[in-house]
Amino acid sequence: MTMKQIRGTTKQCLAHLAKVIKGSQFFDKRKMIANFAGVGDFTVHEWFSAGRMPVGEPLIRLRFYLEFLGYEVEELQELSSEVRDAARLCAFRVASLAEIAEFVGYGGTGRSPIDALLEVFRGKRGVSRQKLGQFKSFVELYGAGLEEKERATPHVLRVTSSGVQLPEVMATRPTSHDEVGNQSAVAESFAGLITAMLPLAEYVLSDRFTAGQRSRIRELAAGGRGVSRLSNLLTQLSGEAARTALSNSRKKEAEQ
Repeated sequence: MTMKQIRGTTKQCLAHLAKVIKGSQFFDKRKMIANFAGVGDFTVHEWFSAGRMPVGEPLIRLRFYLEFLGYEVEELQELSSEVRDAARLCAFRVASLAEIAEFVGYGGTGRSPIDALLEVFRGKRGVSRQKLGQFKSFVELYGAGLEEKERATPHVLRVTSSGVQLPEVMATRPTSHDEVGNQSAVAESFAGLITAMLPLAEYVLSDRFTAGQRSRIRELAAGGRGVSRLSNLLTQLSGEAARTALSNSRKKEAEQ
């Protein structure tokens, strides 16, 4: 598996991700995977370091998080689109396993409905045409909330066929009617962007970049003012005391 073909099994994709993210990104990404999969941080550490793979619902969530980052996970590609779409709703917590199992009609087979559904989501159990229709109907009825869940899911970076890209962030400030609902997503996106910038900043400030190249960055960023403006804003973000002090200073200057 190479950067030009980001496709593989869950284990291969996870191993590739561990190689791509470095430094602080590694630990931040590990925490994000843990939160998404619903497991502890140390559990994800074992996935990365010992090659131990999850089971049950955490495995399903992990596969879809890898897909969310840009990987083409082979186990997901082998599922029918109806099953895959329903499993994605579970992974992003739009619907629970119990809700899907009840709607589709799993149960009464000697195994718990959730265990039977997990076997389907793992590709270990066949699905009748009737149940495929039920999966499709469930997605049509309850899939409207998926897009919002995906937007709210934080990611430090995205892995694409051309390499690693910074996450997209909101280009404009939220409008008043949706500002409260978006504040959490904005905070997570902004924190992820800062984390993703750290290794780039370290690289640009290293001896591998020339003074002329750094000067070019300053020229390109927001008409030559971007770096200094960002520096001032991040200084305020470093602590509420700093933000208050700078805010009071600007007010005094305006009054004079």
